[in-house]
Amino acid sequence: MNKKEIIVLSILLIPFFNIIAQCNCISKEFNSLKLKICTPSLVAYDNNYQIALSLTKVAEIKFLIVTVRFTGSAKTIGSDLMIFTSAEKILTLHLLDSEKDYVGGSEICNAKFELTDEQINELSKYEISSVRFNFSNENMKRTYSLQKNKTIIIQQINCLK
Repeated sequence: MNKKEIIVLSILLIPFFNIIAQCNCISKEFNSLKLKICTPSLVAYDNNYQIALSLTKVAEIKFLIVTVRFTGSAKTIGSDLMIFTSAEKILTLHLLDSEKDYVGGSEICNAKFELTDEQINELSKYEISSVRFNFSNENMKRTYSLQKNKTIIIQQINCLK
């Protein structure tokens, strides 16, 4: 290869290395099941909550995990999750499980939502603009506009492939 070909090849590979560099996921095996778990990324916050999103893959099933950190006592999520995308599409993910935990000096809750292939396809194309859900002890739904990491799910989908 001459110098010009090396430069062109390097330029073409830059996006590939950016995708790899943004993968903050670990692979594990548990009871002969292959797991891939991505680190939650902060996407929204206010005075009482910090909300993070991440993906997890168990065998070939993908899940979106919503982690909420509380300034006070934790609550569980008690509803399906509505995701609003930058393409003005609304996806509804069904709640599978929500539980409380204690991490890093704060109470948190984790809620798990299974993703269909169609939802993964939509989430791989568009930024998330906001999420909407309610806590299990409330009738009122809350909408959180994403303030940062709007493309984290796109990046993590690429990591799970």
